Amino acid sequence: MTPDAGTSINKNGLPAGTIYMGNNSSTTAGPGDKAGSVTVTYPDGSTDTVNVTVNVRRQADTYTPEAKGQTVDNGVVPKSRR
Repeated sequence: MTPDAGTSINKNGLPAGTIYMGNNSSTTAGPGDKAGSVTVTYPDGSTDTVNVTVNVRRQADTYTPEAKGQTVDNGVVPKSRR
């Protein structure tokens, strides 16, 4: 999943119509802080490149697995599934 470049930029005071593009320099593989950059293009066509940090959460912090009951016949060992 690619992070939304616009969420990494403080937009206060920037003109309407400004465009934010990630530079594919950051990866979201594995948890932790990842360095990247965003190109900010102003309505007049001028640009700035801003270094950003994206915090990638651990999947264990995102999901909450829950147990699901099952019924089996007497003496049958339930199979685990992946």
